[in-house]
Amino acid sequence: MSMLDKLKKGFSEAGNKAKEVIEINQLKFKISVKQKEIDNKFMYIGEKIYNQYQNQDLIELDQDMEMMCNDIEQLKNEIKQIDLQVKELSNQKECSCGHLVDINDNYCQVCGHKFEVKVVQNVYGADYEYTNIKSRNEDRFTCSFCDEELEHSVDVCPQCGHSTMNL
Repeated sequence: MSMLDKLKKGFSEAGNKAKEVIEINQLKFKISVKQKEIDNKFMYIGEKIYNQYQNQDLIELDQDMEMMCNDIEQLKNEIKQIDLQVKELSNQKECSCGHLVDINDNYCQVCGHKFEVKVVQNVYGADYEYTNIKSRNEDRFTCSFCDEELEHSVDVCPQCGHSTMNL
């Protein structure tokens, strides 16, 4: 491969990464807009409840408040869906302990939870695999059980699930 081809490939990869970052930031912006809508509805609900409290008629939710509560639930669901898109674009998944891990990890690096293997479909319905590109640096070591290259900060090997405390 010539130097010019390598340079073209590098620019292409950088362009793709930039597009991915822009798409992630757009999705995060959508989340913040939805969260702002929720905050405004909470403020409205709060004012209504306070006014009812002041008038001593806080017995049932009125129709407006029930509509607002339903709107909040819908916005929360939309935020969850957008957040899933962000994780997909970032090649990450969330463990039950709340820690984000690489999509290819079989085990959580923090709590050791084992992930079930799932076939993931993109928005067009085609199956695909995530690839895990790892950088090489001095802050890594190799798991003695499966030879996976690990960062020193992990407590559990994300591939085989063995503790790294004694490695």
